[in-house]
Amino acid sequence: MLLPTVADIALLILIIHGLILLAVPIVLFYFLARGMIVVNQKTREVIPLVQDYSRQMADSADNISEKITSPIIKVDQTVSRFRGSLDRAAEPLRGNKEEEAMAESNLGQAEPSTSEVS
Repeated sequence: MLLPTVADIALLILIIHGLILLAVPIVLFYFLARGMIVVNQKTREVIPLVQDYSRQMADSADNISEKITSPIIKVDQTVSRFRGSLDRAAEPLRGNKEEEAMAESNLGQAEPSTSEVS
């Protein structure tokens, strides 16, 4: 009769030991879940502020880049407009020199005749 009683006591000790070992991860997960809820609430409070600051930084970066690049673009535009005006003004003076140059370069190239093909 002593043996079944010892077996029952050993079984109870193992069950209690298992419950304690199982309780540790359950408590850990509980506090981790609570911590994630708190962090989620805090980020919901902070995200609009961060978004406003990032929008302000983007706007200021756009303004600064516009101030830096607009004079360069205007100078390039003026130079291109001036070159185009010069090209249009010089077109009557050039005459057909471009066409003559193209014709001379084409003279050296012989076209294949159909009679020579066998």
